[in-house]
Amino acid sequence: MRKAAGWILFAVSLLIAYQGYLNSQPEPLTEALARDVACNAKGSLCVAGSRPRQIRTDVIQRRYEWGPLQGEAVVVCRRDYVFFGAWHCTM
Repeated sequence: MRKAAGWILFAVSLLIAYQGYLNSQPEPLTEALARDVACNAKGSLCVAGSRPRQIRTDVIQRRYEWGPLQGEAVVVCRRDYVFFGAWHCTM
């Protein structure tokens, strides 16, 4: 029984490490979600082909800093659950 518990713990640790790695990689999907949130808040940001001024990622969230013509927009994207679920962005 101890051996099985050890292997299960090892498998869960690997899964969490892998999901943390995936969370820390920027994706076009979350960038598009962040752009939509920023465009709804600040219309001057919606320029075709515009990219975030700065992207910061870690295992829990992705942060996009947009530098529109009027002011600045910072959008943070997080998953429903820390390592799993859909991405949701807020300002």
